[in-house]
Amino acid sequence: MPEKARSVSIIIPAFNEEKILGETLDSIFDSANRCDADCELIVVDHASTDGTTDIAKSKGARVTEEQSQGNISRVRNTGAKAATGEILVFVDADVSWPPEVLPRIFEEMKSGNCRGGALDTDYRSKRFLNRTYVRFWRVFGRLFGMAQGATQFCDAETFRALGGYDEAVFMGEDVEFFWRLCRAAKKSGGSVKRIDDVRVIPSCRKIDQWPFWKTLLLTNPLICLIFSRLRKPWGGWYKTPTR
Repeated sequence: MPEKARSVSIIIPAFNEEKILGETLDSIFDSANRCDADCELIVVDHASTDGTTDIAKSKGARVTEEQSQGNISRVRNTGAKAATGEILVFVDADVSWPPEVLPRIFEEMKSGNCRGGALDTDYRSKRFLNRTYVRFWRVFGRLFGMAQGATQFCDAETFRALGGYDEAVFMGEDVEFFWRLCRAAKKSGGSVKRIDDVRVIPSCRKIDQWPFWKTLLLTNPLICLIFSRLRKPWGGWYKTPTR
């Protein structure tokens, strides 16, 4: 990435997210207004049947569509193809940003040595078991170099060289991409940054409504590894957003 990079594209895949997308976009625009960079915000509507597109446009986001039956990897890649920024930031549609997020990302990326990274997460579940489980996952992720896709970032050149997110992966595509990013950065003499002094806030809407056993099953790393390239086991994870 050029040392004087000044443009950032923020990409949000969305399917039937009219109830929560506005809050996400407000937090991102607030952060973007504090960043010394040209920012564009792209919402990729994955064949929504509600008012997702209307909400995105009303907030000032640019909207592109992905009408195929592909997975979230394809939706993210569609956004990346439409992006013009030198830095790509991928954000889940149900994630709220503190104002410091984009300035921190830009701070890491503007030197040119950092190839990308991810933000730590702050899950605020109503359930004690969920909060305990999430703390375990944060430690586990650090030990094994895992970073989920609540907010990931990458310079556009490296992203395209890697071929983007693997569209054959239906679960854990964010972790798989992060591993490839780390290997590519190491090979090129660059670095990857896990930002943990600022944490993004994902919605707990799924895990707060599911029984705990279901959360354990669907986020089990062994299960994800074995079945990550099969569509059927993961249909319930993405098909209908839980409110």
